[in-house]
Amino acid sequence: MVPEVEEAWVARELPDFCSRGPYVGTDDDEGLRSAILTASAEGWEGPATGVVARSLDAATGRQLAQAVKRGVVFSALGREESRLDTMGWAWQVLRMSEEAIASAASPWGYWTASTKNQVSRWRDAASPEESFDPSMMPIVSDPLPGECDAPLVGIGEIGPVLGGAVEALVVAGVDETLAWAGMRRVAELAMSASSRAHTSAAQDPRLADLGYSPAAARRMMTLVKGSRRGTKAPVLGLGPDQLRERAQEVADLVRDSGVPALTT
Repeated sequence: MVPEVEEAWVARELPDFCSRGPYVGTDDDEGLRSAILTASAEGWEGPATGVVARSLDAATGRQLAQAVKRGVVFSALGREESRLDTMGWAWQVLRMSEEAIASAASPWGYWTASTKNQVSRWRDAASPEESFDPSMMPIVSDPLPGECDAPLVGIGEIGPVLGGAVEALVVAGVDETLAWAGMRRVAELAMSASSRAHTSAAQDPRLADLGYSPAAARRMMTLVKGSRRGTKAPVLGLGPDQLRERAQEVADLVRDSGVPALTT
């Protein structure tokens, strides 16, 4: 349910639309402006409404990628669930602020910024807009289907031990929020069943939703615990150069998987 942010709030659901048809790219502010003005003049019931909806659908994965990621990390949504939810918020923002968006110098930029502010404030309340505080990471008590039963680990507990590894992941290109979230989940799995920790990481739905492929999740576990055969040392036994190299291996696997968990 969308929270009421002002007295004049009226819920506006994203309309049904055909995925095939014209849409406006994110590099075309004038095209978006024209589509919004036309849709408004049609009472949001004509062909232009479909153009705007398709434009949002095409743009969400890139234009609102950070908002989608925050939905996964801070609101415990699946990746596709977060994408659709973010689209819903964006549509609500558009309908509430259509005049301001259409008259902005950059309609795409204004719409994107307004949507990010709304989801950060109301949906992802634990996610600060300007900075990331690991202590704000939520504790999720309900396991995902098929998820390994693992003890909950707080960010404060792993920070002193694994903070350097997280920093190395960020330097290698992994988004900071997802680096902390992934490291926390790996630490939980590492404590659950040491003999199956690497397999559990590779099969863990939560790591998958965060954007870690099975290979990347397994390599993350190797970074933390070392290899199962003892050929690679755990994080506490790594020097600075080794830590950077191992973190880069994780980042490369995330990049190769095509999952948008890297900084841009």
